[in-house]
Amino acid sequence: MVDLRELNPILIPPQKLSGEGRKLLRENPDAIHVFQAFRGREGYNYLPLIAFALRKGIKVVVLDEPYSTSPVGYFYDENRLLAYFKTWVRPALRYAMGKLLYAASSSQKPCIMSLSLIAQEQFIKAKFDPDTLFPFGYFVPRQEIVSKSRKESTGLRLIFVGALIARKGLDILAQAVRNLQEQGRRVTVDIYGSGNLNAVSISGLSIRHQGSLPFDQIQAVMAEHDALVLPSRHDGWGVVVNEALMQGVPVIASSRVGAKCLLEASGAGLIFESENAADLTEKLKMLLQNPDLLNQLRINARKVSQEITPEKAAQYFLDALIYYFYKDGTRPSAIWATPA
Repeated sequence: MVDLRELNPILIPPQKLSGEGRKLLRENPDAIHVFQAFRGREGYNYLPLIAFALRKGIKVVVLDEPYSTSPVGYFYDENRLLAYFKTWVRPALRYAMGKLLYAASSSQKPCIMSLSLIAQEQFIKAKFDPDTLFPFGYFVPRQEIVSKSRKESTGLRLIFVGALIARKGLDILAQAVRNLQEQGRRVTVDIYGSGNLNAVSISGLSIRHQGSLPFDQIQAVMAEHDALVLPSRHDGWGVVVNEALMQGVPVIASSRVGAKCLLEASGAGLIFESENAADLTEKLKMLLQNPDLLNQLRINARKVSQEITPEKAAQYFLDALIYYFYKDGTRPSAIWATPA
């Protein structure tokens, strides 16, 4: 985790957000105010503050993820009917939000850091001005670990790290493993994450639930595997993709994973059609049949790890603000902002 104590942060509880937030905005009218989302967790709703700042002509930046288009719970499994309703209403809410913010803007529209190209597409679909949108993402530092050579095997050693909920698509992964085993292919999957696999049929499959991993051990454990698999029905970004790439580990991700842009731009992994177990089976079979392909993906992963460091991300963020608010320099580019 990042230690922010040297920045002297001021923590505002949700019930005081409106009053204290407006006070901070009034006291710092010339600053650029960055909001982590339009609506945060634990009762935080930043939208009224953002609208207030825009009415006052204050510079505003908002970072936000794509909304889920899959009818499953985001942080936990939830009622299917409720999930379908949320899926139906989210695009309309995004469109209405844009109308509200643009109507509130007395001078300059808010700068939107869209967290993935999937989010970028959704903002454009909701009629946000493309000139205000800058693709962004999540970033983690590379952890220095004691080098361990991957165990030589005639099979494929895969790892999954994440919550054990329907959104993460573990049932899709299980079906792909079943398909491969029925074809006589050797593949093993180590699953790390909180929860249980009761809802996923893994009987007779070479899938092992290894419990949870502390944050500072994730990259070391990933480095012992051939590839990370992220079969999510939706992932706003999927920071485990960054963690794998930082250790030169290729990634097989679904088409609904925000961080797929890193794989598409670098060739450090493979993308399969979301919820399509047959397509995932074929992608895994490609790696089993072609060791040279897997080796090339590793080489590409090591290369892209140099382009997705927190330092590179911070420079892009700063360049975007200078370009947007002060009309200085050129629109920044980065590997995560490169369309496939």
